Amino acid sequence: MKASKLFLGIGLVCTSVVVLGACGNSNSQSKGAAVVEDLPEARFEADKDTPSWQKDTDHEATLKWYVNFDWYAQPGWGKDTVTRKIKEDMNINVEFISGNDENLNTMLAGGDLPDIMTFDKNLSAANEATKFALPLNLLAEKYDPYFLEHAAKPESVQWFTLEDGNIYGYPSFSTTAQDYEDGNVVGDQVFIVRKDIYEALGEPDMSTPEGFLDALKRAKEAFPTADDCAALVPFASTALDISNGGDGAYGGTLQDFLSIAPSVDGQFNDRDADEEYIRWIETFRKAYNEGYITNDQFSDNDNTMKEKLGQGRYFAYLHTNTKGLNEFMSDNNARNPEQTYIAVDGPKNSNGDDSTFTGGNIGGWTQTFITTSTKEPQKAMELLTYLASEYGTMVTTFGIEGETYNLGDGVVEYSEETEALRNSDIAVLTRKLG
Repeated sequence: MKASKLFLGIGLVCTSVVVLGACGNSNSQSKGAAVVEDLPEARFEADKDTPSWQKDTDHEATLKWYVNFDWYAQPGWGKDTVTRKIKEDMNINVEFISGNDENLNTMLAGGDLPDIMTFDKNLSAANEATKFALPLNLLAEKYDPYFLEHAAKPESVQWFTLEDGNIYGYPSFSTTAQDYEDGNVVGDQVFIVRKDIYEALGEPDMSTPEGFLDALKRAKEAFPTADDCAALVPFASTALDISNGGDGAYGGTLQDFLSIAPSVDGQFNDRDADEEYIRWIETFRKAYNEGYITNDQFSDNDNTMKEKLGQGRYFAYLHTNTKGLNEFMSDNNARNPEQTYIAVDGPKNSNGDDSTFTGGNIGGWTQTFITTSTKEPQKAMELLTYLASEYGTMVTTFGIEGETYNLGDGVVEYSEETEALRNSDIAVLTRKLG
């Protein structure tokens, strides 16, 4: 089974639903392809069935890895279980650098680049990859054929191969048809409520507009303030990004909860025009008019809203990404375990159909590039292979077998210590495990 994730320490997952043919080759040669031709030969004979990092442990290297997200922070290489294991396996150190689009553009304009770069595939810089990145397929042929043979997903490689026949950036969250067939895709959209309030209200059915509005009304009346004396907000959802056209959870996520199919009989379905969707948008408008949704929904950024969640200030919350809430729900549990958040049935359509959540697609989210500036092209390629492989995925996801988890009959079971920490304080677990 192809590995489904490539992690930056604890972070960005790299892996791919339809499969399209690769574009035809071009006669022009990119800067990166020309650079590869002049790179040193491999330090040993590379083997397509053995990852090169297993043979290259005598060579120590330090790589700089730029991640184009201000919020991406690492405690330091080797300070958590995962990066200590990678360092031990590969004899490698990684210095992570985080930044924003301005930092990225400045680096690209100046030409002084780190060894590895990761940024959103939709940025214009991704279209200029032939100018600053080394072709991964050519690096793999020279240094680590295991990457293309066993680690990378063929469909994802094919999708991101350019007209010159090369792939320059490997994707994160790239979900293939095979991933769906293997059952490796799960939805992570969530509707959560504060357990103490929900139970005090008699565990109301909030899956209908009427039940939803009634529960918000009663929550506001019975629990006017949170523990910090701030007003309790009956309902909120993923932060909006109005200036960039973002709709938070009020678009596709809500439509998933209502089980509105993206296509019908193979034809595009305009989910925005669906009567069930409009009915629930009208429900949210009523909730806003009654003061159950506050103006902060339209001004707070994502971190501010999550911090408020960590203070137990919301009764109900609709979110696009469960994992993005883990740390803040953990903070709330540590603050007051009686006010833990639990998942319940969210909005449903008039038939009461079970929600149908969309998974990822082959386009994914970010792309990771090895730059023409790297002084360690072989180690950089080996690291990409390591993280994209099934072995690397197990390390970055679960830690060390026999220490943080055990594997029996193909099922992972965390150690007692890890499981206890996972259930009590996932934020601490994330920092400790990586």
